[in-house]
Amino acid sequence: MSDFDTKSAQAVAMASLQTAENISKMMLDAVADQQERQQKHLSETVELIQSLLNPKSD
Repeated sequence: MSDFDTKSAQAVAMASLQTAENISKMMLDAVADQQERQQKHLSETVELIQSLLNPKSD
């Protein structure tokens, strides 16, 4: 394997690692966003249930 071939292989490997890292970050961000949406939905559901069980009198 020539020096050029070795450097090309290293460049491809580094690009692949960078791509994998970027995909991992995107997936982690998507999971965090989903968890935030779920937490908001759960909080809204709790508030609704509390208002139904304990209606405010005017």
